[in-house]
Amino acid sequence: MHGRGRRQMASLDEVIREVENGFVGSPGDEDWEAILPWGRYVAGLVIRLRYLAKPFLSPDSFARLADLESALDPGDLTSTTMVLFELQALVSIIENARNENVAANVSIPASQPKNNNPKLGRPTDKVEVNPTSDRVFVAMWYHESTEDAWEKGIKPAIEESGYEPVLVKDQQFVGLIVNKIISEIRRARFVVVDYTHGTPGARGSVYYEAGYADGMGLEVISTCKKTILRKVHFDTQQHNHIVWETGREDELKTKLKNRITELVGDGPLNKSANVEPAAIDGRATSLLS
Repeated sequence: MHGRGRRQMASLDEVIREVENGFVGSPGDEDWEAILPWGRYVAGLVIRLRYLAKPFLSPDSFARLADLESALDPGDLTSTTMVLFELQALVSIIENARNENVAANVSIPASQPKNNNPKLGRPTDKVEVNPTSDRVFVAMWYHESTEDAWEKGIKPAIEESGYEPVLVKDQQFVGLIVNKIISEIRRARFVVVDYTHGTPGARGSVYYEAGYADGMGLEVISTCKKTILRKVHFDTQQHNHIVWETGREDELKTKLKNRITELVGDGPLNKSANVEPAAIDGRATSLLS
């Protein structure tokens, strides 16, 4: 690689690090004086990424960067946060493309959802992300009305499929919650997203987390309470949701286990637990002999 190319790659590395750490020190809702400077900083990241990352992006993803530049309102915290989430999803695509030394032929969350189930006539050449991970990130509304769906449906379905369910509210951590969320999604084998919400309306954070995971190339399994399904955003209504009802969480558990088996298969925790006793005894004997 010639000198200019090396400098460009070094600059791209720098922008990627800044995007990945973009939420560090980000302002809160009432930190008015810091919101606009932070928004302008994120706008600068969009411009720099457009210039440096074009060789590693599909035309759709590159066009989306231009859309983000136009859509970003630096003085609006929600707008800046949404754009930074999408930039972080793009960074994962760019890094995968650089590792493979090919242009990434995949779209980021805001474009047409990917379809990866061969039974539905979808492409089958998707590269698996975190294939050895035993963790499953769960994005959902933390509320008493969804507690049984979690405790009796989602959580046991994931556990019995051989994975460890990760709900951020149950985790101990230091620092910003958004950084913990991104970290856990990046470690996950797949993601389960429940779009159920209360009277105030859709949970924006759930959509962010689903979009980030989809942008990484992770399988995203969607669930929703039956009475709320017609209220979810149009972009996600087209997904094949597992619909559940209060008092029938056992059906949610069964449906989710079946979906996991179909899309991902049994997890490492099941495989390690299902080793035949005779095989274990044989290994022990050989080690002692």
